[in-house]
Amino acid sequence: MSYSERKFHNAGACKQAMRNDTARRLPRIACKQAPALCRSHSGDSGFALVITLALLALLVLAVFSLSSLARVNSRIASTSVQQSQARQNALLALHIALGELQRHAGPNNRQTGMAGVVGILPKNTFRQWTGVWGSTPSPVWLVSGATGTPTPALAGARFTIVGSHTVGSPTDTTDQEPVEIGLIDLPGLDAAGLSTSTGRIGYWVGDEGAKVSAIMAGDELQTGGTSGSGLRPNLHRLISTSFDPSATSNLRLISVEQLKVAVTGFTLSEAFHSLTRSHFALQSTAAKGTPRPGQYVIGAFNINTTSEAAWRALLETNDPYFRLSTARSLSAARQIRDRIAGHLHPFASVDELLNSAIIQQSFDNASPKVTTVTESEFIAELRPILATRSDTFRIRGYGDTLNPADHTTIQASAYCEAIVQRTPDSAPNALGQRFIVTYFRWLGRDDI
Repeated sequence: MSYSERKFHNAGACKQAMRNDTARRLPRIACKQAPALCRSHSGDSGFALVITLALLALLVLAVFSLSSLARVNSRIASTSVQQSQARQNALLALHIALGELQRHAGPNNRQTGMAGVVGILPKNTFRQWTGVWGSTPSPVWLVSGATGTPTPALAGARFTIVGSHTVGSPTDTTDQEPVEIGLIDLPGLDAAGLSTSTGRIGYWVGDEGAKVSAIMAGDELQTGGTSGSGLRPNLHRLISTSFDPSATSNLRLISVEQLKVAVTGFTLSEAFHSLTRSHFALQSTAAKGTPRPGQYVIGAFNINTTSEAAWRALLETNDPYFRLSTARSLSAARQIRDRIAGHLHPFASVDELLNSAIIQQSFDNASPKVTTVTESEFIAELRPILATRSDTFRIRGYGDTLNPADHTTIQASAYCEAIVQRTPDSAPNALGQRFIVTYFRWLGRDDI
């Protein structure tokens, strides 16, 4: 390169260096001349960064919230499906119980009663089972899981369908027994396609006719014997001394459970197995009674019971007529209870009870002895309401669903209860008189 060329090149490089230096100094000059503008530009950059980070955090929070909401909704939907399935299983149990009741207790030539009449003693969880005699086989116990033996027995897992929230937790469980049933597995397939249990069901049929009726209007009372007054059990021990069964307000009650609202201080736990709203019996059931109103004898009483409280309420009926002291009625009721249990089978007729002399023996062995009324007078007075079968029953059904992965874990459970009534209408397939549901409600665990 010649001298002139080097000189030109160096001059260009010098100019470029001067321009670069000027470019570097211009911001500093600008900041010196306009410091506020320079600071504003720097703050905008920092604020933009903060906004960007905040928006990113909100986006992450929104994604997390949507994910959590989706999981919660999925769990709610799954729980709802499981609870719905459990309720369907409980209804299935109720329908099976109703079918068994119709098949075995629909015909007129059947006797029903509680298991106490075959010798099951108080404090036994099978004592309040309902049996049907006169069918084949006989007896039939209207309880899921029953083995079909002459005395109550269960096969498989036991389950309490009537517990402490219903009958309390008394030290003396006479007439306040819990009720155990068996559970029936519902077949299904697991995730691998193998046979398994998807849920379980169970049911119990209680005999409402083996109890005394709480509510009867004046024109529904039966007249028997020589007293000339309507027959109404003395309910002051079971309900209240001030309770008026024929009061208009009480006649509006559709279930005995509603007495807890209508009567101050009333608790059903002490009377659940002894008291019913009203036993509606067909005239073919209570042949000596007069149907009023309609085609039913209201307040009929099934003698195939070992309920001490129910017998005591009848012994104190029309107290001035029978003239039984508290000690006599209690002792006689216990004597009747124990002697009927010792009979070991139900009575096929009221005359069979009369001929057995059980009532008179109970009067004679009571302490103090009952001397103001004889067995024949007692039966004659009560004859219009006495029967050897019942037409009103209470059914409790249970259903649950099991975890598909762990069949020992219950995912959801449900309980239901219905009062069913035998009617004058004929049932199909020659199954006697048709049963219908007259009252239904769902129960919670706290109702059991």
